Amino acid sequence: MTPIVRKFTRNDAKNWDQLEDKQIFGGNVIDRSYGYAMSSMYWQLGRGEEAPVPAPYDEVWTVMRGKVSIRSDQAAVTAGAGEILLVPKGTPGTAHIEADTELLTIAHPPSWEIAPEAWQAIQAGNQIGSGMKRVSINEVVSWEQVGDQAFIAHIPDKAGFALGLGFARLAPDSALTLADDYASHDVIIAVTKGAAEVSLSNSALTMRPGEFVYRPAGNAVVLHAADESEAALVRYPGSDLAA
Repeated sequence: MTPIVRKFTRNDAKNWDQLEDKQIFGGNVIDRSYGYAMSSMYWQLGRGEEAPVPAPYDEVWTVMRGKVSIRSDQAAVTAGAGEILLVPKGTPGTAHIEADTELLTIAHPPSWEIAPEAWQAIQAGNQIGSGMKRVSINEVVSWEQVGDQAFIAHIPDKAGFALGLGFARLAPDSALTLADDYASHDVIIAVTKGAAEVSLSNSALTMRPGEFVYRPAGNAVVLHAADESEAALVRYPGSDLAA
């Protein structure tokens, strides 16, 4: 079927899978039936738990609540609420849950395209990624004004990373249109602060922190802020934004 704009929340997770006997639970909210280019999961993670990181896809981790660290022999990085981790395919190390945490992960290739052999190669250490990175909206210095009190920022592309990242920051009652720059990209709009509404031709989808809207390529949508709002914009493909 033709992909359409949809809103997702943690309540859309059909099943929550537990990792071994740990207080780590993951719920898929997007499957192949939607026809999307990215998959997404919600995670509920208990303080003090640990889990292996390597996976056969590039991921963006958005921390909705709590704090999580990734540590390996090469590097360590920590993200708190409202911050993002870019986790390349095959990133080595272990995730350490520093506080009870809610996490939204977005991946490409989508999980249903991953063959068992790809997981086996990762587990055998045959594919090792590098360059994990923390990104915070509060550290962004270059913003483009795209409306009355509406701003957007594009994080420089990471070489070899399939996903791109941007941020939106809106004052109350302001709006921005995701059109030209993102016309050929699938985009996930994940609200991290405030409340925002995605307006379509005949309906509107309201999001609060922890909720997101998937906008397939070719759909122009308007993002309205009900109050002071911030959102992460995760896109595929990650490169080649229009100038």
